[in-house]
Amino acid sequence: MRIATIQHGASHSMGQVGFGAVMGSKNLKGIAVRGTGSVKVPDPEAFFDLWKEIRPQCAQGWWTVWDAEPITDPAKRVKRHGGSPSCTFACSAPCGGGYYKDLSRTFGAGIATGTPLCNERQWYGSPDNADKVRYEGDDIKVFRNPGWDDATANELREHNADLGICTWNLRTFAPYIINCVKSGIDSLQGYPLDYKSAKWWYDFWTDIAYRRGLGDVFAEGLRRAADILGVEKDTAEFMEFAWGQPAHRDSRQNDSHPDPGYFVMALQWAMDSRDPYNSHHCYSLVQGYINKYNDGEEPRMKDAALTLYGNEKAFDRGDYEGKAEAAVFSTKRSCVKDSLFLCDWIFPRLLRVFKTQEEFDAAADISGDTTMEVRLFNAATGLNWSEDELDYAGQRIETIERAIHAIQGRRRAWGEGVIPHFEYPDRIDGTRLDAAKFRGTMDKYYEAMGWDKATGWPTRATLEEMGHNDVAEKMASLGKLH
Repeated sequence: MRIATIQHGASHSMGQVGFGAVMGSKNLKGIAVRGTGSVKVPDPEAFFDLWKEIRPQCAQGWWTVWDAEPITDPAKRVKRHGGSPSCTFACSAPCGGGYYKDLSRTFGAGIATGTPLCNERQWYGSPDNADKVRYEGDDIKVFRNPGWDDATANELREHNADLGICTWNLRTFAPYIINCVKSGIDSLQGYPLDYKSAKWWYDFWTDIAYRRGLGDVFAEGLRRAADILGVEKDTAEFMEFAWGQPAHRDSRQNDSHPDPGYFVMALQWAMDSRDPYNSHHCYSLVQGYINKYNDGEEPRMKDAALTLYGNEKAFDRGDYEGKAEAAVFSTKRSCVKDSLFLCDWIFPRLLRVFKTQEEFDAAADISGDTTMEVRLFNAATGLNWSEDELDYAGQRIETIERAIHAIQGRRRAWGEGVIPHFEYPDRIDGTRLDAAKFRGTMDKYYEAMGWDKATGWPTRATLEEMGHNDVAEKMASLGKLH
């Protein structure tokens, strides 16, 4: 199935939908690696001293800028924050995931244990959630997801993981099925649609994984399924508007990022080739403070924008200035984080963490320390890179990726394909993307990355400056270098 994932034991998928399909197409079931060496840290004591200094800035995860005392006992963390670490129990950041252990299965055999996070928790709640509207704008209406008690929801989530189906598909498949029923379609290809039944979903996902009946159609992915079935095609396109990925951080179908938040979200969707919010969260995580700033309640965000992005308008509402700088910074740091195995919900730290709200309120400068990554990198490797050098490494990685995509046929128009989605009214403030201004922001992004504005391809000068002469010659031989 096209939507297959690569799963790990805690139930989460690697890179969301599609990677498992690539492995399956190569008859590759898994990869096992056994290391024979070790990582030599030049000065372990100095490294741990640095971590002790940095840890208070990371201990609260993304969700607050005060109360930095780490909570290292998982039981206490669950009690205090309603969640547990979603990645590893070694992490002290309370990112809000649930933790369910040894729950009896209703439909399958055995027990289910897991740590649902983010969209995975959409299984939880009431079946009546499905009767509530999630988004309505212009000619589009999308309903919410149905939900169930914790034990049933956890089993469905685990069932998805067992089948290699990313639970992000719940975000789009469920509203699509509900929209069909709401429009008078009670079955598809003779397959009854009973979206308020947990057992129905259990069987539906199973049929998708084994490509049985209607499941064979949906195993192609929602957009293709809607084309094959010939119903609710606009709904499917709205919910999976780019790269075959469910909408994420778009402030329409998913999450709330009103102006100027979705300006940056749209730019990152335009420049990426998958859901960018596996590793681009940083700007989105300070949306609450961006809102306060634009409402006149947090003026310190202007100086923070200047410090972080070199443009004091990066957080300004109704203004496209500074948004390219914010997206470029996020792109570079995304590549850095993925290379150094750093948490996307913690790094880079855009706003500083204080011990108390009183200290936060009294501070003149609230901008975060974006040098933490390079300082940890230097301490671990013995190198002496600057922050700019680390960001340049991220830029080189992204440039090579874009060169590969150019060789495979990508052009600027592919990125512009996200524009119609963001021209739908924002679900919070009703504003819409200005297509002309957005294209100007894309120009600035390309210039900052050293890519050609007309095509979106890296230029020869950029590739040669980075030492990628062989890549430049390959692109030139294909007529894709200007």
